[in-house]
Amino acid sequence: MHRLHCKQLQRASLAAFLFFSHGSIAQIYVTPSLGLSHFSGGCSSQRIECEKSSSAVGAVLGYQAFPHWAVELGYQHYGTVNAKYPAIGSPNHSVDYSAEIQGIEFGLSRKFSFTSTLDGSLSAGMSAWFVDMDGRELAYSVERSADGFSPYLRAELGYALSQHLRLKTGIKWISSVGSDQTGKSEIWQPFIGLSYAFGSSSKMSAPSQHQEVNVSSSMEHVTNVDAGESANTVQEITIYFEFDNSKLSSVSEKKLKAFVSTVLPSQQISIFASTDTLGSKIYNDKLSFKRAMSVRTILLESGLDKSQIEIIALGESHSASAKPATRRFTKVIIHEKEAATSL
Repeated sequence: MHRLHCKQLQRASLAAFLFFSHGSIAQIYVTPSLGLSHFSGGCSSQRIECEKSSSAVGAVLGYQAFPHWAVELGYQHYGTVNAKYPAIGSPNHSVDYSAEIQGIEFGLSRKFSFTSTLDGSLSAGMSAWFVDMDGRELAYSVERSADGFSPYLRAELGYALSQHLRLKTGIKWISSVGSDQTGKSEIWQPFIGLSYAFGSSSKMSAPSQHQEVNVSSSMEHVTNVDAGESANTVQEITIYFEFDNSKLSSVSEKKLKAFVSTVLPSQQISIFASTDTLGSKIYNDKLSFKRAMSVRTILLESGLDKSQIEIIALGESHSASAKPATRRFTKVIIHEKEAATSL
């Protein structure tokens, strides 16, 4: 690679690091990938042989500050292709040429949620590309380079392997990379990658065991209340869920069972379930209800009567100003029995 292009890539990488490390982090993800670049052009008509494809590697660094939108910065080694041409001045002999294509990409990505484990995204942006071409004529060497900007589009699907890991696959298109001196081509690139999400929101969505179920007694509501009088909240517990998940962990289930073991027949249980704002409102309404039903199942298995249980599925309407991870919860409240809708 030419020294000038090395310096340009180093500067761009440093700028990316400074950008993503500055200020508070909503959520950051990094996605290394492998692909196969197909070049629709690039070789002149005098060619003897011309490669049309090459293996590719890259990585994308994303900053998701909004529920459905992310800013992405990536490096891509689109590949190295080889060609044979008649030697200049001696057309009966062939000589070898090769071109290395790289790029720094910057764009916006729109996220979509389909199911609890499947999502997708559409991305668009600009690629600052660099092409370095080397040739070996019979009596001398040829070195040419070009750089420029071209738009790109990317569509991908993601499958959740765990809270932090997602398997991603998709296809990318980059328009008109190269110049008349180095050869010009569009690039089509199917790829597969593994994405890891971290940052403040993903840390909060995976609380430690002593945070995962936070039990707080609200006895101030029953203090100074005479026997026989109605009280509001007696006790409550808050259970946090992983992103896009309605299953309780074993720790949550154990603490929830211990919590409801003190419920009296004269008391009522209210279940308030909520989600973050990622995905559609209809999907999140269903997800909050599924979380509430998961808690209800544990309550019934613990011996409570269904007439004691009231479900309030809040969808994504609760705590709209809070960080995403703090909205993925179900709150169980014990209070003195009043009229409630059993479910």
